[in-house]
This record gives sequence, structure tokens and C-alpha cells, in this order.
Amino acid sequence: MNNLWFQTFRPPANLTPDPNPIKLYTFHHAGGSCQYFQPWVTKLPSWIELISIQLPGRWNRVREPAFLRMEQLTSVLGAEFKAMLVKDPQQTYAFYGHSLGGLVAYDLTKYLIKENLPLPVHLFISSKRSVQNPSHRFPIYELSMDKFEIMIAELYGALPPEVTADPDIKAMFLDITKKDMELLDTYDYIPDPLINVPLTILGGVDDHVITIDSLQGWKDLTSASCEVMQFPGDHFFLRESEDALLRKIVNTLESYHC
Repeated sequence: MNNLWFQTFRPPANLTPDPNPIKLYTFHHAGGSCQYFQPWVTKLPSWIELISIQLPGRWNRVREPAFLRMEQLTSVLGAEFKAMLVKDPQQTYAFYGHSLGGLVAYDLTKYLIKENLPLPVHLFISSKRSVQNPSHRFPIYELSMDKFEIMIAELYGALPPEVTADPDIKAMFLDITKKDMELLDTYDYIPDPLINVPLTILGGVDDHVITIDSLQGWKDLTSASCEVMQFPGDHFFLRESEDALLRKIVNTLESYHC
């Protein structure tokens, strides 16, 4: 798939490709990139094709301006996704979005509904409060960079050593994270008809930012099923509970696999 929006991670060469895979599109968190999900490719069965969405402003798209408003991002990403679906309309696919990525995946799903396009068979959202119940905290993207760094550490944990070890990498990371937080904090929820897509809402037991109560509201946004569950870990429980999370994803998608 020769498109900077879509990064396909190839499984090990010793695995026989599935002729009719389920495509799992992943959406990264604020400050992250599609590479965050790359390790999953060796841990998922061959019938799941892993494709990660790469937002502008980072990694191989670092020279492109980052989006600061969700309606603009969804319009552009939606058009890219629509063109891809036109080329492959029979594909079976699902979305997995973490934190900011969960919001992007949800808003993209609403775009697809409005465009009368084939929908994901399942939507996984992790570490993202329900959109109709926004946080009442101060919009941290308005802080100075020094105060922003402190607040990010308080909310989501200290920056990883591979980021802090290099001043240039650290500055680049904080810059894109700040822009992503503006994208997140300026999101304006507009009530729409319920999405008819099953949801699995996931969180970390020790996440003090996104609590179990803040996840429950997703049940009110779909006319299909909605399961809410937690795993051991904090906002990035994906690291601590990766095996259990991937088992949940695989078991859920197995019912859609032909």
C-alpha cells in the first residue's frame, strides 16, 4: 500500500499469507507514531493484516504540518480511506485506536457512515474517555513548553529514556505531542445518530486520567454491542498487558473471519 497514511507491517516470511485476511487498522496516541504497533505483527495470527495509520508531523512524515483540528484531519484522512475502500471494497476490517487514536478512529467511523461506505466490523478504543463527556481539565497545549513537559509527566508518566537522552529528539517529541494535545483538547463533540458498529472499550486499572467511569459513556454511542473492560497497567497498559490485550483482539475478530 504505497501511501504515507497507511503503513502495512509484513508478517514473518515463514508465515503463509491468508488469502482473505481481516485488516486491523491501528491509530496511535498523542506524540506517537505508527511504529508503536509494529511489534504486534509477530504476535498476531496470519489471518490478521496489521496496517497502522501514520498522522503527519512525525517519523517519515516529519516535514508535513500536523493537524490541529479534528474536523480537518477527519476530512483529509476520510478522503484517503474512501479512496482505499473504492480500490478494495470487499475487505473486512476493524479499527484499534489508543488514546488520541481512539478519537481519530471514532470520528473516521462517523465520516464513513455519512459517506455510506463499508464500515469496520469492530471498533476497539483504549484509554480514551467517551467523547460526549469531555475532560474538564485545563487545555494543556496552551502551557509553555517547560510546564507542558511537567504536566505530561504527571498525567501519563515520565518521558522514556530514548526520548530524554537526545535533546533534539526530546524537543521534537514535545513539539508534536503538544500539537496532538491541541488536536485532542479542541475536539467539539456534535451529537450524531448512533453508530451501528460493535465497540470494545479498554482501559488500564491504574490509569488515573481515564477511569472506568469515564469509559462507560461509550455504551451510549452505538446501537450495537459495547463491552467495557480493564487490564493491569496505567494509561499505556498496552505494554504491561500486551499478551492479554492481543488475545482479546484475536478472540473478538475471529468471529468475523471467513
